[in-house]
Amino acid sequence: MNTINQATKIWKAFAKEVMPIQPEFNDIDVTALIGNLFCPGPWYSFRFEINEGYFSYMHPNARAFYGKDEKDILVEDLIERIHPDDHHFFLDCESLVADFLTEKIPVHEMFKYKFVYSYRFRAPDGQYRHFLHQCVALARGEKGNMTTSFGVHAFIDHLTPESNHKLSIIGMDGHPSYLGINIPNPGSKLLHMENPFSQREMDIIRLIAAGLSSKEIAASLFISPATARTHRQNILNKAECQNTAQLVAKCFQMGVL
Repeated sequence: MNTINQATKIWKAFAKEVMPIQPEFNDIDVTALIGNLFCPGPWYSFRFEINEGYFSYMHPNARAFYGKDEKDILVEDLIERIHPDDHHFFLDCESLVADFLTEKIPVHEMFKYKFVYSYRFRAPDGQYRHFLHQCVALARGEKGNMTTSFGVHAFIDHLTPESNHKLSIIGMDGHPSYLGINIPNPGSKLLHMENPFSQREMDIIRLIAAGLSSKEIAASLFISPATARTHRQNILNKAECQNTAQLVAKCFQMGVL
């Protein structure tokens, strides 16, 4: 069975009845939703209809990733560009996300988690690049199952050259996180791991990863440059890193980005 058939089988697992419930759409503002996702380099956003297995929206930026018009991009195009050695990892991550959403959490918490992993993706020039996948639930059906996801894909080889082959399930709005889950041996029980950084520190780390200076971070967060520099140094000390390049790489390996 090829990868697209296996992926389709996994996505159909999202359609299983969890519990009868009123259909619901994640009413978070899309701009805020993208803000919860990490866009450190070239990126595009997408909306994916899980049960049917197709992209219902693709940002125009996707043209640079696929070498074709965004309206013509199919899920087969995505899977065909994944490095052959990463296909099993991709399928294992999708399967674990399906199990988490249908078996591990109450239906009403579905919109409170972000799912993050990375793999090698073949760019239009034929070179494989480190590719970050992030998504959140966007819509829930009457069976209590996730029907639509919203996500962002980004190249991150300028931050760290290789995937850690781990999945992170990041809780939002105070929900627990499960960071750095080993694939394909996640264990029978997910271990809750606290993010060592505060929300303000995470805001600063994301801006550091995006290449902003302390002055630019200060302007973005409406704080003084001195406060931004203090936060920056405190974060480096907490992470036991000598510089911001080490910091970003370590945060990615920890699964907090």
